[in-house]
Amino acid sequence: KSEGIKVDLTTNGTLLDIDTTKKILASGLDYMEFSIDSADPETFEKIRAGANFGQVVGNIKRFLIEKGSATGPQAKVTAVLTDDHIEEAPEIVEFTYQLGIGSLFLIRVQDFDSEAVKQVNDNDREFDKQFSESVRRSSPARTIDSLLARARSRPDSRTATE
Repeated sequence: KSEGIKVDLTTNGTLLDIDTTKKILASGLDYMEFSIDSADPETFEKIRAGANFGQVVGNIKRFLIEKGSATGPQAKVTAVLTDDHIEEAPEIVEFTYQLGIGSLFLIRVQDFDSEAVKQVNDNDREFDKQFSESVRRSSPARTIDSLLARARSRPDSRTATE
C-alpha cells in the first residue's frame, strides 16, 4: 500500500461475522470482493456446497451497513457463470443492484480443451465490449437480457469448427 498498490480481498462471505467485518473495515483494505455465483438460493447452495444463501446475504448486508458511507473498502461482486446457470445473469445484476453494490464482474467459464478456443475468446471479447458499452447507456438488467439474447442467437463457434 505504501507503494500505491491497491489491496483487494475476495470472500464468499460465509465466515464474515461482525468481528471480522470490523477488522476488515479498520485494515485499510481498498476493495472487498464478494463471490456470489447465483442470486437463486438453491443454485447458490449447489455451487457453494455447505454455504447458506441467507446467512451469506446477511453477512454482506451487515458489512455494508457497518461500512456505511465511511471511507473504506469499495464493495464489488464477482459471479462466475457456467452453461448450467448463465441465464441467471440478469438476476445477479438485479441482486447486486439491490444490495447497493455498484461494481459487478461477470465471468463465464469456458472449456479450454476445445479446438475453437481462439474463436470463442474472440467472440467473448466482442461480447464483453458490447456489454460494457451498453451498461454505460442503460439499465443493467435490461442490458444483460438483450446481450444474453444476442449471445444465445449467435452460432456456436465450437460446433461451426468441429
